[in-house]
Amino acid sequence: MLSRNISQNNINLGCLMESPQFGEFDLQIPEKYLPYTNEYYARSLNINTYAIDYLHVIHGINDELMELYKLGFSSREIESRLPSIKSFKSIQMRSSVQRVTLLKHHRHGALSGCITVPVYQGRDLVGFYSESIRSYHCMIKSGYWACGGAPRIFNLDKVHEKTVFYIFDNPLRGISMMPVLSDSVLGVVSGFNLLSSEIDCIASKRPEKIVICYSNYLPKHIKTRLERQFKKYNIPIHFEAEIDEFIYGRA
Repeated sequence: MLSRNISQNNINLGCLMESPQFGEFDLQIPEKYLPYTNEYYARSLNINTYAIDYLHVIHGINDELMELYKLGFSSREIESRLPSIKSFKSIQMRSSVQRVTLLKHHRHGALSGCITVPVYQGRDLVGFYSESIRSYHCMIKSGYWACGGAPRIFNLDKVHEKTVFYIFDNPLRGISMMPVLSDSVLGVVSGFNLLSSEIDCIASKRPEKIVICYSNYLPKHIKTRLERQFKKYNIPIHFEAEIDEFIYGRA
């Protein structure tokens, strides 16, 4: 039986592409390689019944939501989808993908065994949220892979006309609530460990209120930090563990 006891481990790779170790060819990866990777992830999910069952059982995400938000699954075969080593350009592509951590040195995808959620900035695909499933043993349990300092925020560009934002520290849980909350949902990093720049991005959308939706328990120091971060923008926040009861009303 699938278990809800999912280990969390944030990936902070936001400034990856700004490192001097990366060359001009590496900077083409987000534009040229990520859309291809995302398409492959989506196709891989369609044929992996265990991954589909995981989304159904653990997160309550149906097939329509999977397709709508382009959810995917990273199998161990992504290396075989890259150009074969027959030219300098092919070798350059493989080396570049490896440097930006989408491909490990042992040639398995860095997100192997993970459900993937594409993260956009405007129309550009800038990264993925990933969450491993129990049938695979990955170094990465869950977290964000982001290029070029892009904010690690799912659905950021869809909330600009909303007055109340519902923020989850697991985008998959947020997606499961989309039928009720529409595009008022944001998915951020585990533990709501937001960078100052990410707080600025959320505040720039001018919400009138923010509801922090968490599971089970949220330490007081995290609540205090979030209150302080949003206070400078005069945005009130509310903390809610039982989001279903909060939405539909308590008996």
